[in-house]
Amino acid sequence: MPMSAADKDSLKAQLAASRKKALNFGVCIATKPEECALVIDRIKAPEILMKKAKKLGGSAKVACGTVESKGKLVMLTCLEDPPPGAAKRLKAFLKLATGDMMKVQLMDTSGSVLEGDEDEDKAEAAPQDQAQDEPQHDDQDESAELSGKLDAVLKKLAPRIATALGQNAKAQEPIQKLMAAIKTAGAANDSETAKKRLGQLTELLGKIAAAAQKAETAPQAQDEAADEDATEQQHAADEGEQEEAGPVSLVKLGKVRLEWPETRTKAFADLDRLKKHIESEYSDMPEAAGAVSAALSQLDKSLATFNENLHEQLDEVLNADESDRKAQVDAAHDMIKRFNKHVDSDPILAELDGNDILPDVSIAAPIRAKLSEIATALGR
Repeated sequence: MPMSAADKDSLKAQLAASRKKALNFGVCIATKPEECALVIDRIKAPEILMKKAKKLGGSAKVACGTVESKGKLVMLTCLEDPPPGAAKRLKAFLKLATGDMMKVQLMDTSGSVLEGDEDEDKAEAAPQDQAQDEPQHDDQDESAELSGKLDAVLKKLAPRIATALGQNAKAQEPIQKLMAAIKTAGAANDSETAKKRLGQLTELLGKIAAAAQKAETAPQAQDEAADEDATEQQHAADEGEQEEAGPVSLVKLGKVRLEWPETRTKAFADLDRLKKHIESEYSDMPEAAGAVSAALSQLDKSLATFNENLHEQLDEVLNADESDRKAQVDAAHDMIKRFNKHVDSDPILAELDGNDILPDVSIAAPIRAKLSEIATALGR
């Protein structure tokens, strides 16, 4: 599935942002330039972006890392060796996607240039006998080379690590353990383990940054929602406004009354499933799992709002006499308004649906849709 026009517009904006500081990227190199995919983001881990790019491009030739731009030069530092000929195909892709003729340079984590867009496909051009004549490194040399690359990556991550520790003091132990595991893997020339631990570290840093950003915006959003609610209530009191209920559909209301507890229960179940998935991903490093899960812990309190028994209030509407039904409808509608405001103002709820960790999780959208159905059945 090639990148959409919206994806390409986002790519242009992120390339511009990469002129100010390094951002994370994932890339998929397809046979045709127009089928390639490059995804850039400030927070999401490179490995997650690589999976997204692979889904868009449909090719197994992928890479990830950090990207910086200087003028027309796009420099991609790869966490592992990129596919041969990637720079040349990326140059053609960027011309199609952005309309600009850019130069592309691929580097390893030590800063050494692996490939430029003017290079020929080194893997295909290199003759077999040349490969055989290359000097063989012993295990000690390879270990030193891997350790050097990993040290360079950790040095680049140092500002993000310092920021994360300032944002979440509890993250100090899991971050230090991940860094130690990366260095140990490098010394043992275990590139697979090093790559896995490095991916876990960058993902953890991204989650801490995202949680801190949401924590900063949450009080403001809640204050604005409270101010708006207070203003509406004062206006209603000043003007003597009374919202008149339309005709109640008892048939529809009976149906959605039965469905609401199921919707609420599924929301809690999806949140629990998301937490368990995180714990599974970090099963061999529980401290890191705990640090990532901390970003979701406040959702327990957030979703507790929906424990208020709306279905019982709907029973009151269904069982009320005609003379008393309007008062029960008003009470149910007030409860729905509170729920909707909470869904709209909670910054974390908005990010959970279709998240990159477990994309099939859906919490806010089903709640919002079911509340809309209930309001319609109440004649509002």
